[in-house]
Amino acid sequence: MLEFSVKNQLLGMKYLSPIVSDTINYFEATFNFLTTDWEDCAKTAHFSDGTTVYDIILVDDEIPASAGLNLTAGTWDVYVHGNKTDYRVTSNTIHITVDPSGVIDGEPLPEVSLTFSEQLLLAAQQSLYDLAVANGYVGTLEQWLATLSGADGNGIASIALTATNSLVKTYTITFDDATTTTFDVTDGATCTPSDSNPLMNGTAAPGTSADYSRKDHVHPSDTSRATAAQGALADTLSHKNLLHNWYYMATPVNQEAKSGDVSSGYVYDNVKRYAGTITIAATYLSYPADAATDHFIEGNALAGKVATVSVMVGGAVISGSGTFPSSAGESSPITLTGFGTATLGYATGYMYVRFTATSSTRQLQAVKLELGTYSTLANDPPPNFGEQLALCQIAYETSYNIGLAPGTTSSLGAVCCSTGTGDVICGFQFKTKKRDTPTVTVYSPGGTVNRVWIFTDSDSAADVTIGHAGASGVRYMATTGLTAATLCTFHYVADARR
Repeated sequence: MLEFSVKNQLLGMKYLSPIVSDTINYFEATFNFLTTDWEDCAKTAHFSDGTTVYDIILVDDEIPASAGLNLTAGTWDVYVHGNKTDYRVTSNTIHITVDPSGVIDGEPLPEVSLTFSEQLLLAAQQSLYDLAVANGYVGTLEQWLATLSGADGNGIASIALTATNSLVKTYTITFDDATTTTFDVTDGATCTPSDSNPLMNGTAAPGTSADYSRKDHVHPSDTSRATAAQGALADTLSHKNLLHNWYYMATPVNQEAKSGDVSSGYVYDNVKRYAGTITIAATYLSYPADAATDHFIEGNALAGKVATVSVMVGGAVISGSGTFPSSAGESSPITLTGFGTATLGYATGYMYVRFTATSSTRQLQAVKLELGTYSTLANDPPPNFGEQLALCQIAYETSYNIGLAPGTTSSLGAVCCSTGTGDVICGFQFKTKKRDTPTVTVYSPGGTVNRVWIFTDSDSAADVTIGHAGASGVRYMATTGLTAATLCTFHYVADARR
């Protein structure tokens, strides 16, 4: 069996044993496509030694022995390509070496030993011949066989093996008049074909069943494990994390500057407390028994998708796989032994993952949601803070410097706008367009809500209300008592969270 793996356009081969020439209809090949860019493609494998070329269409990502991949000794170039409508993907070319066999050029292959049924037939013929000789017959075995005939004088011209189906051999008897008949011989113990599905791999056992498998039987795929090739490559792979703000060991996004115990609202950006009290520590979030948080994913594109959820607790990764529900209001829990559960949920307009600790307090360092059934959290480097901040600001942003809670006395990061006379202050744009129309709250640099500072001969305060807010910014703010055009400064919070 030849085993290949393909990651994007990188083709590799796992050498399980030497590849030896002079086989006929023996080689089988399996291709493990590890990335989604090969999905739904019609795939073809190409083998060439410069003289002979095999272009073989893959069936279920495999080449069966019946495809006739008969490799001669030497170096062969191998690559694959895939096609679908208006799309083609190719791989690099690798070189595999086929060793010469023990057969010497010009000599025939050694004769194959007789099967049990052939030995049985020969022994039966010899026993009957010996009995004839003991009773006075003079002649060879072949001559004696030729004398076998029925009452009408119709003798046996030949007996030949004409078909093989697993352990069952079919022999054809041809009589002197060219008529034929057949009989079957089963090698070994009497057995019947099984009507049960083949077993998945498990604890090794010799078995006791006398049933045999049919030639076209198919073993069930063990989706809880990666293949050897996938496992080797997966040690260096990292799939996209579908959760935002997932790393708690250093600089998580915390625009509200939360600290200590959190028993309501958001713990960090995109990490909403659902139950219990979550404690913020320097390098983890502490979950007592039954405490839970929600992480949100916009849209319902994950409905019905198979995904893997991973958590890091005490430096160890714990993971489990499940399927997102297909209808609003449904949820599907995944057991994460050593932490608790991760519940995949479907709500109108969004999906969510709910992390719930069970039993004793758990210290959560990182989380991950990825498509497929293999966890790659252990391979992920710490995220880029700026990228995570921009993702979180789709739902929530402030004008304050990181680390300053809304309402803090500070002019750092404050917005400056012009005013007209009378009751209008110009609007402002958000840093990031929001997922929905946000609730906008204004603070003066002194920390007073719904107030701005007006620049005149001396600073003074003015009360304001938001005139019109959209997903991209605020059109204007309204106030009273402005007697001249001037400038104003303030902080804001735009909150479009769930």
